[in-house]
Amino acid sequence: MWREWLEPAGLTREPDIVERRYREEVLGELRAMGIGPDLVPNAGPTEGGYMLYPYLFHGCFPEVDLTAFRELGIIARIYLSQVILVDQLLDGDVAARREHWLAAQWLLQEANRRLQRLFPPDSPFWADHTAIWRSYYAAMARERRHTGRPIPYPREEFFQITAGIFAPAKLITSALATLAGQRALLAALHEAQDLFAVIDQMVDDLDDWRVDLRNRRYSHFLTGALERCAARDPEAVTEQEVAEVIFMQGYYEAFAAFGTQLVEALVDRAARLGAPGWSWAVSALGNKLTGRLAAMRRVRRRLQEAGLAAGSV
Repeated sequence: MWREWLEPAGLTREPDIVERRYREEVLGELRAMGIGPDLVPNAGPTEGGYMLYPYLFHGCFPEVDLTAFRELGIIARIYLSQVILVDQLLDGDVAARREHWLAAQWLLQEANRRLQRLFPPDSPFWADHTAIWRSYYAAMARERRHTGRPIPYPREEFFQITAGIFAPAKLITSALATLAGQRALLAALHEAQDLFAVIDQMVDDLDDWRVDLRNRRYSHFLTGALERCAARDPEAVTEQEVAEVIFMQGYYEAFAAFGTQLVEALVDRAARLGAPGWSWAVSALGNKLTGRLAAMRRVRRRLQEAGLAAGSV
């Protein structure tokens, strides 16, 4: 549980403080404009600790005042909602209405307004801000190439796209390092954040391959499975054929094994950073990957016992 690492640092009240301010200041303003909170992803009360992201790095920057952590907690929550909402709109996962686009635009503007209160115009943070958003937009554009029809998706491209899509999270560490006057830590922090993003995306791809196949969204994992199918036309491959490659031929094992190697590298980097919150998040991510791998092994055993009958996967 994420509260375990908050208590030793004296941060147990922080989630409630940030949650209350987020609901009053952000959701309250949206309501005043006639935009219901139900349009905003992750707007409800959460035990997932989305607003805690800055606090994961409190161990790296204990000298930063808690008022700044709280403001960055609200900003992190806003960015998460905005990025997910835009992704849902682009993917067609929600019925686009004017209010959705207005909410997405306002959320981004509100996060930037709050950052402007923290940093003067000449702060080096703004160069990070520009580079991070450029990376995000470029990655979103590149990811769209893997929709509609399968094309080669090498591991290097997967890393670049995933790091770019998750790049807004780096705004939080860049802000903290700038406020603390410790920008020398940014290279190590951003490398760790990239690794975390890649592993997290790998877990999602393991979970979502069926939905991705039906929606013609070709993730790195799904593309690799299609390349191993016997059919010449990857667009004609059935879900059953893909399942045979993933489960019976052990493709998921090789994919997950690489993810495990990345987790080990990330654990090592987390230990060197010396932030208990970040180490907790890394451990939770490793457990998440292990859990998915165990679930897929159970599916494989079931298939081996029953035979790969039609519809059994």
